[in-house]
Amino acid sequence: MITADLVNHRIANTATLDEAIGRLKAIEGQDMWQVQQRAHIRMLLYLTGRTHEMLNDLTDEARGIVLDAAGADGKFGGLEMYKAQRGLEDAWARFFKGWQALFQSLRREAASIPPGSLALEHQRVLAGGEFAEAKSVHDYAFESQIQSVLDAADQRIYQDGLQLSQRIWRLDRASVGGIQQTLYGGVAQQKGAWDIAKLLEQFLGAGRDCPRWTRSRLRLTKKEIAAGVKTGLISGDACAGQGVAYNALRLARNELQIVHGLATDSAMAAMPWIERERINLSPSHPIEDVCDTVVRGGEKGDGVYAKGTISLPLHVQCLCFKTAVQMSRDDFVAQMRGWLNGSQPWPAMDQYAGVIGAEAGQGVSVSLANTLVLGALLKWATGGWNDLNMDGEN
Repeated sequence: MITADLVNHRIANTATLDEAIGRLKAIEGQDMWQVQQRAHIRMLLYLTGRTHEMLNDLTDEARGIVLDAAGADGKFGGLEMYKAQRGLEDAWARFFKGWQALFQSLRREAASIPPGSLALEHQRVLAGGEFAEAKSVHDYAFESQIQSVLDAADQRIYQDGLQLSQRIWRLDRASVGGIQQTLYGGVAQQKGAWDIAKLLEQFLGAGRDCPRWTRSRLRLTKKEIAAGVKTGLISGDACAGQGVAYNALRLARNELQIVHGLATDSAMAAMPWIERERINLSPSHPIEDVCDTVVRGGEKGDGVYAKGTISLPLHVQCLCFKTAVQMSRDDFVAQMRGWLNGSQPWPAMDQYAGVIGAEAGQGVSVSLANTLVLGALLKWATGGWNDLNMDGEN
């Protein structure tokens, strides 16, 4: 949850929050949605790195539990096996509680990034000048939007017929069962404690999912990466698409993309000056698939559709993103003037003003300094997670 404490944090590579906001305000309108996507990708990379770090810690703890529980000969009798099982289950429960807190925190921020873009659109399109005096819009103006997105995602039925809570429960139970089976199987095969610990490491799969890096990798510059700096990389077997790390990240990354997509649709739908949406391929798009078909679709074959036509993600791990196609400046100015002076009805702007707590004639711009929802976009667009506690408590 974004809190007022964010305002007091120094953001990475900027002196003050005001300077960071100033950098974002200088972004051209069409580029804002690309910045939003980069912020979202950074969040996904953080999730990947932090999950691996947490699972590496769990692997170390599990190794110690198995070695400590074994008999003097490194083998397991009934009592030793009971001690190891209980210890491993307790260690997993602690890990999963912390990981769920991280996931749910990031899930909420994934729903908050698009309203952050909406706040910047306020400032760019509607603030001051000949249109209206600025009207401060606080966090509560976006709270209901964010919560409605999360509620919709909670009720979403996945292709496996389960809702999110059921999929999380299944991940938990399957992981506990896998840990138990690894222990039982190793004992049945008369393996020693060290060999069983290695089997558990393989099952947890920390550092073996793609991409295999930690959050420290995100602090490197492009020049350092190009020079071959290895900071943050984790060596290990090639990604085999299995294990706890793979399953946890597949679930979490897909959910964050779903929430982010729903929030983006909600933000774009609310803005009357956005007329259409354009679907864009991720620069890292690997092979031709349904994404290419959608990007080449639309009335003119340029990936442009009516707002709300395309729902993202298009598939699991899809990184396509939307950008706004806005009405012309002249058309906007004419409609906005007519709406403000009451000479030209604009029902869509009436509805929009109601969403953010404004009224016709008072303007619908926003004071960014008082809009804490901007914190999610600001944090991930500028790398500010370095200065924040991201383990479910911010």
